[in-house]
Amino acid sequence: MRESFLYDVSYSDREARLWFKGLDGAVRAEKLRFYNYLLVKREQVAGLELPAYDAEEVELKLFPRGSSTFIKLYFDSVEEYRRARSALERLGVETYASDIPVAHKVLAERRVTPMTVQGAPDSVEPLPLRVMRFSLSRLEGGKLHLSVHAEEGFPVQGPLEELVEALASEIRRFDPDLVASSLSYAELRRLAAQARRMGLKLGRGDGLLEGRVFVEYSLLARIGLAGLEERSRFTVLPPAQAARVSYGRMIDMRQSYVLLTRGYAVPRRMNLNVPVRTAWEIHLYDRGGLIIRPRPGLYRGVAVLDFESMFPNLIVKRNISYETVTRRGVRRSPRGLLPELIEEALSRRLRFKRFAKLSAGELARWAEERQSELKMILVSSYGYSGNNYNRLGNPLTFEWINRASRRVMLQVLGLVQRRGYRVVYGDTDSVFLTKPGAEPEDYERLALELSERTGLPMRLDAYYEWLFLLPERGGAAGAAKRYIGFAGGRVVAKGVEAVRSGVPEFIKRAQLELARAIVEAAQRGGELEARAELELGRLASSLRRARAEELVAGATLRREEYAARTPAFVAAQQLRAKGYSVTVGDYVEYVWVDSRNPNPYLRVQAWRLYDGRGLDMAKYEEMLTRALLPLLKSAKVASARIPGNA
Repeated sequence: MRESFLYDVSYSDREARLWFKGLDGAVRAEKLRFYNYLLVKREQVAGLELPAYDAEEVELKLFPRGSSTFIKLYFDSVEEYRRARSALERLGVETYASDIPVAHKVLAERRVTPMTVQGAPDSVEPLPLRVMRFSLSRLEGGKLHLSVHAEEGFPVQGPLEELVEALASEIRRFDPDLVASSLSYAELRRLAAQARRMGLKLGRGDGLLEGRVFVEYSLLARIGLAGLEERSRFTVLPPAQAARVSYGRMIDMRQSYVLLTRGYAVPRRMNLNVPVRTAWEIHLYDRGGLIIRPRPGLYRGVAVLDFESMFPNLIVKRNISYETVTRRGVRRSPRGLLPELIEEALSRRLRFKRFAKLSAGELARWAEERQSELKMILVSSYGYSGNNYNRLGNPLTFEWINRASRRVMLQVLGLVQRRGYRVVYGDTDSVFLTKPGAEPEDYERLALELSERTGLPMRLDAYYEWLFLLPERGGAAGAAKRYIGFAGGRVVAKGVEAVRSGVPEFIKRAQLELARAIVEAAQRGGELEARAELELGRLASSLRRARAEELVAGATLRREEYAARTPAFVAAQQLRAKGYSVTVGDYVEYVWVDSRNPNPYLRVQAWRLYDGRGLDMAKYEEMLTRALLPLLKSAKVASARIPGNA
């Protein structure tokens, strides 16, 4: 099939099946004769009777250096493979390539990367997968509720068998390539097994879920189809498998695949590569990144200089890898495995990040999904480098990355202070600077100079005419990643109610109105604290007159079962009981009617069902105070400094 992409790999006794979809919409499965295998060192099994369908002697490389002779054991069935691996481990025989996905073994032979069209240029648009989602939940009283969203959504309630039949019928009718649901993978398999017992299928092939991509909707809502593609490409796993892998394990998966394709024996995951050091050495070297606590207050003329992908760039440019680090330093040659693995992901991330800034609409969204997912993968390459569950991990790798980042940041701090700038906040790879009279062009020149001095790309990320750095709740110390800035007529906020989903519109608006009032007072040279308290009183009075629609809260339903009866979950159950279709991934709105009621089902009311009863204004006053108090504290701190930020 021309112009097709691989989207699923399944395996059963003696056979692998590769599922492709063409850009024209056609789907086909390619069958291969395949026997799963594992490796053992020849000297460890001399004289042992080896339980295998077939065996051969092979010479393979060991990471980071050396080689050894191995016996490659092939197995006739999945069960034989499992029994043999357990038996060998009980005998104390070290096995290789025994805890990596079968899909990797299959794809290493074929050299096919999932979710790519062979020979075609990369596109920001996701590959064409037909998507359907459903949610299976249990209402109070035990009744099961199914919601299906395909071309048209519908709800069904009844016994499990009826719901399974309805779901299988919808899957057969809509024929999706990707099914997103509220269920975990284990729950999905149980549901598919129930369907199989009823003579029905959820997948396309012989396996329970084969031939379709089944993922949790909460993940798909978070990273998008484009982000899922990036996961699949990086891990070299079909998207359904890549969706179930943590970010750290994604690094491990990519490493395993690369070792496999380069003739290495892949060791098991548990890693004992822990150098013995004194407590003083650990204290000296294991310090993490450099963070300068923010100083709460209101500042005028603040620039944010940010390193682009600092840790991945350090890994690539300084060749920091498992096999290149020692207690004394980092070898510049040969080229390390870790820099090689992440270089392509780094390049792709920066490309999509720039594309997102220059685009709009769906193109911008897809580019953002890709760069965001690649960012998480790249950040994890740093964090996972010293993990004992990274089969190649070396704590010295992690520590040398941190040491390099601290040295770079100290170099930055020294230079900016010599240039007369004041650092009001620093967070590992970025600094917030201010200097009376400095303009954005001055900061751009400073970023260019810092890039040249450090050898790492740095840019002016933002320039704020006014910036609130907010204190911690209930304390006076500055809170990391919580601020409100005014830049060229725009308001940029991070970590505060004004930009949090689910916060009532009145609370969001009130927080920004108070911030603007304080800035206006600062511009006029007025008394900030007095102006803030006056505005605070006005907003508190306005709250009593607010319309109900301004006080609607909400949250996205991330899963079907919650340990606590959260407001969104309660509202979803209220809606389902009235026959509404609510599935995982839906945004559920509600209002507070009695927050102190011991019955969680009486504390809120779903907004769709709101009957006009009185709202719990004490709860909303508490929410308003929580949003506004940090700004009031910042105004008090700033009163002694504005103007001038001395």
